[in-house]
Amino acid sequence: DGHPPGADRGCPQSHDGRRAARKLQRNWSRTYDQHTLAERFRQAGGGTLRGKARLNSCAASHQAVSPLVDKSETFELPWVANAQLVPVMRQRLGLDIYTAERPCRICRGNATSDVAGVHASSCMSSGQRMRLHHQSRDQLVRIAGMALCAPRREANCFPADPRRRCDVLLSSIHLGGMFANRFPIAVDYACIDALGAGHIQQAAHRPAGAATAYEEVKRHSYAEIMRGAEVTLVPMIQDSFGALGASSQVLLSHLARCIAARSGEPRSTVMYHLRTAFQAAHFRRWGALLCYNGE
Repeated sequence: DGHPPGADRGCPQSHDGRRAARKLQRNWSRTYDQHTLAERFRQAGGGTLRGKARLNSCAASHQAVSPLVDKSETFELPWVANAQLVPVMRQRLGLDIYTAERPCRICRGNATSDVAGVHASSCMSSGQRMRLHHQSRDQLVRIAGMALCAPRREANCFPADPRRRCDVLLSSIHLGGMFANRFPIAVDYACIDALGAGHIQQAAHRPAGAATAYEEVKRHSYAEIMRGAEVTLVPMIQDSFGALGASSQVLLSHLARCIAARSGEPRSTVMYHLRTAFQAAHFRRWGALLCYNGE
């Protein structure tokens, strides 16, 4: 009769009925996304490990390049220049970024930069990756300030190792949910190369897989110094295509709720602009990194 198997012909009125309907719709959406992604793999030659990792990262939830967005009364959205956006888009499409191989400018000729940007994306020399880290960290500080979370950069919050600092320390008093214990939130931000040797397997496994897997690596690295520390550690991991790990999504969702309560804008609108602002900051610096090694 035109309805999918198991579909409800009307709008369920009871709470249990609505919950069951939402679960069914989520299952349909998940199945549709899986089939769509499989079709994209087939059409784009995504049978290779590198192709699967790239397409999965680009298909991550709430992750896209959005150079044109609606005006927001709350957010001042950063602009991504064409010179920065073009290499980012070419990398996302699996196209060559450079016209020819050349000595890498980032590491001052110690390696050869390939046309696809594989080396440029993973090169850790000359401070370019540190600039990317700091710009995204500062964008998080601005967002957290709008949520009245009293952000502090490079805070000492680990008694077991006074020399160790988190990237941003946030007050959790307004956040609630999983942060309702009232402990401050220690955020450790990192950007990883989704196509790098240490992450490509996880990136090819599922959308944002590399970023989410690296969150556990961060938690393990903090295990010793977290003893006795009255903070909640939140690893905020973003891959080279902009995909955010699971913990990052939860934190941004709570920040969006606080900002929406203050501004009066719908939470969905705030969340959209929040993610766009955070992604634009990442793409602007990532594009600058690729441009630095270009023509």
